[in-house]
Amino acid sequence: MKRQMACLLIVWFIIAGCQPSESAINTVIAKTQAAIPIATLTFTPNPTSTPKPTATPKPMFTQTPKPSLEEVRKNLLTSIIDGLSEFTDIESVTSARFNNGALEIELKTIWASQERQPVVSFTIVKSLSEAFAKLNKENLEVVVGGPFTINLTTYSVYEEYRYTSVTDWDTLVKLAKKSISFEEWVLLSSAGFIRTPVAFPTIGARVLIGALCNDGISSSATGQGACSQHQGVKCWKYSDGSCTKP
Repeated sequence: MKRQMACLLIVWFIIAGCQPSESAINTVIAKTQAAIPIATLTFTPNPTSTPKPTATPKPMFTQTPKPSLEEVRKNLLTSIIDGLSEFTDIESVTSARFNNGALEIELKTIWASQERQPVVSFTIVKSLSEAFAKLNKENLEVVVGGPFTINLTTYSVYEEYRYTSVTDWDTLVKLAKKSISFEEWVLLSSAGFIRTPVAFPTIGARVLIGALCNDGISSSATGQGACSQHQGVKCWKYSDGSCTKP
């Protein structure tokens, strides 16, 4: 402290443009030292220290590695399949995958009739839309690998009728908001049945064309489940006019 005060006085002299002699400088230092009172030091005994409690060690957390994009896709598909399996109209989920942004799903319904397939398809797409519309579109497209669409195919229990639809993001959001009807969804998603090409037999060939049911009803079905609602198949009808018992 004393040395600091002396230095400050010397610096002040230099700034003021004075050139004091060595004796003058010593006199200033002596006066400065005399002006500073001598402090009387009083020692206060330190209080008895209370031992600090032992610190509880903090738990060590191991950082969980972030899942890869492939793992996220796999987990998302698993959740979708598990959710769809809860629907009473669905017998099984035969296929589910992501393909260039599209969620492609194939479902086998419990229904044999043609008219039930559009109803089931609309119910499924509407349910999925309510879930996906809550997600961020950009993040979802990163996960699925492109512009998001739901490509759904439902088919009857005997695989006679296949109903397809392609629902894009804008239509999905409208469904989630309940702002479009079934008919509007059909138009926007190009929903409809897949038409099976008709095989034209050669002249003279005997081709299976349908069935005669036990209750007298004729059916165009030619596979398993024909006449299932009409007491079973009485005989199989052929292009040559014959009807052969099964």
